[in-house]
Amino acid sequence: MGRLDGRVAFLTGAGRGIGAATAAKLASEGAAVAVTDMDVGPAEETADQITAAEDIKQDMQKARPMDRLLCGDVGYGKTEMAMRAAFKAAEFGKQVAILVPTTVLAEQHYRSFKERMANYPFMIDSISRFKSTAKQKETVQRLAKGEIDILIGTHRIISKDVKFPDLGLVVIDDRDQRFHRRA
Repeated sequence: MGRLDGRVAFLTGAGRGIGAATAAKLASEGAAVAVTDMDVGPAEETADQITAAEDIKQDMQKARPMDRLLCGDVGYGKTEMAMRAAFKAAEFGKQVAILVPTTVLAEQHYRSFKERMANYPFMIDSISRFKSTAKQKETVQRLAKGEIDILIGTHRIISKDVKFPDLGLVVIDDRDQRFHRRA
């Protein structure tokens, strides 16, 4: 996968070279993010998760934007790593975009992120066809004002009306390479 020239991207999933164009579009306001420490999730970490967390942490501390592909089978903690990176980006005042291929996954991630970050002052929202047009419009307006720290959504997140004033991290969860299917 090529560099994103001044943008930040964090990719999860089993694919290779995925989402560069989408990440570049999403990260038009992207910046490198400083990180102090990764929070531990609900399960005991594996050696690979510890290594991945440390690599992500180091990437986020660098002046140059992160461009990382994280691969692993189902249940190996890719979402956990993305959640930790999103936490740290939001902690340092940056907005986070999490792009997922399905409305069901958007809702699952939204609930997981809300639950895990309930004790922190982050505003987390989602956008997909599960939301009414009025709710989507409200979400887009709040995002543009910087009132949403983490936005989770389907391809709706890359619509022209969706503006991140201080985007610091993009996560593309490309499960089963659904973003690449041909009709």
